[in-house]
Amino acid sequence: MPENNLMQSVLVNATWPETEGYAYHTDVPEENAAITNERIADEMETWLSEWKQATE
Repeated sequence: MPENNLMQSVLVNATWPETEGYAYHTDVPEENAAITNERIADEMETWLSEWKQATE
């Protein structure tokens, strides 16, 4: 079980650490997500609630 929760970098050509398999088992997105501020405002509470339920 990884001890860190790493996020995809916004920097071009950023690399993943080799420890714990991140460099070898991480999918690289083909394009950036396009999420509007309005969608974030509308769905944030739902996303947080779903995340909390999934991690309890």
